[in-house]
Amino acid sequence: MTPVIDTDSGAVFDGNVDSAADLSATAAIASQCAGYSRDDDDECYVDGDDPTCFNCRARRWMAEGFSCMKGLLGG
Repeated sequence: MTPVIDTDSGAVFDGNVDSAADLSATAAIASQCAGYSRDDDDECYVDGDDPTCFNCRARRWMAEGFSCMKGLLGG
């Protein structure tokens, strides 16, 4: 199950970059996302070039996790 929660601000991914399951979930989301764009290297959280929401330019960190500014995270 993808750790996505609904908040007043919309869908937020509340997973953990240290969790293999959460990394797999964000890789699956990013690989299907036409809006994915890798962020600058100093803003990336995961090494490598494979797409993951943790490294996307459109993700914005919030207290609960991060949201997708492209609105593609779903819920």
